[in-house]
Amino acid sequence: MRYLSLPCLLIVSSLALLPLTSNAADAPPSKEDLIKALTPETTPAGKQTTTQGKPGTGKVGFRGIQVINNGEAPAPIEKIAPPTVQLQQISFEFNSAKLTREAQLTLDNLAAAMNEESLKQFRFKLTGHTDSVGGAAFNQSLSVQRAQSVQEYLTRRHHIEVSRLQVEGKGFSEPADPANPESAVNRRVQVTNLGKAE
Repeated sequence: MRYLSLPCLLIVSSLALLPLTSNAADAPPSKEDLIKALTPETTPAGKQTTTQGKPGTGKVGFRGIQVINNGEAPAPIEKIAPPTVQLQQISFEFNSAKLTREAQLTLDNLAAAMNEESLKQFRFKLTGHTDSVGGAAFNQSLSVQRAQSVQEYLTRRHHIEVSRLQVEGKGFSEPADPANPESAVNRRVQVTNLGKAE
């Protein structure tokens, strides 16, 4: 019978202690999740109200989506913020507006959601963000380019009408991870439902 040397045993033991990870949390949000997150709730009178989550709870996360309601108390219906989701999976290469493969998979699901009957009547704002590496002017320009990359992908590949998509750049002014402003998680795009197209 062969015995493992002490260094080999230590290596095998260390490997056994590594945590098991699942890719489920990293999977792109489904079309159904995106429809739910971007559809305004409707009151009995037919007025649109808030998005998912209870008022005053801040960011509500599910399946890679953060629904933004700013953590503020409920406001009158006319003033409640529109449904906004922060999609960490819409990511970019460093110092680039080039979409990653993960981003493309997420945008495929986003396009499918936007083309569903329940969202087809709405317009959307695409807001690009960067990390803090580099100057403010560079990052402001890059964030706009990132939003434009998303717009171009949705219009060219999925035939979303360009009139339904508005682009905006925020540079590094609103990091997803303020404690780590240079982190890759800050390179992302938010999607906001702007209401019905006229």
